[in-house]
Amino acid sequence: MAESAAPTILCLASYEKGAPFLQECKRQGWEVLLITVPALEHSAFWPRESIDGFYCMPDLADTRAVVNGAAYLARTHAIQKVIPLDEYDLMTAAAIREHLRLPGLGDCATRLGRDPLGLRARAAAAGLPGPRGGDAVTLGGRRG
Repeated sequence: MAESAAPTILCLASYEKGAPFLQECKRQGWEVLLITVPALEHSAFWPRESIDGFYCMPDLADTRAVVNGAAYLARTHAIQKVIPLDEYDLMTAAAIREHLRLPGLGDCATRLGRDPLGLRARAAAAGLPGPRGGDAVTLGGRRG
């Protein structure tokens, strides 16, 4: 693997989001790789001067294909971080982290973070205060 002097961050974007984040990563000395979808390939939104590698995948929801693509990139880039620029890409980023054995939230922790009931149960088990049944706002804005 060709080692780059700069640490490498791989970003996923199904939507036009995160331009300031990409610029800040580059400003801080990261090698920035972006995987997005063909519909966004020619968008003027992307700060191209801050992106070292721009890649398109037909569908970022095809987790297996995106993981394979990221693994291929990892052959020539020492990827240290995988960041989804939108909540939609959280699970795909987690799968890439697990496949590449990178630090950060994996599949299980990411699923928990997206499950409000699971978070409430886990907080209660840890003794953290949370809303009581009668304190929750119900549909229509009325209290139960």
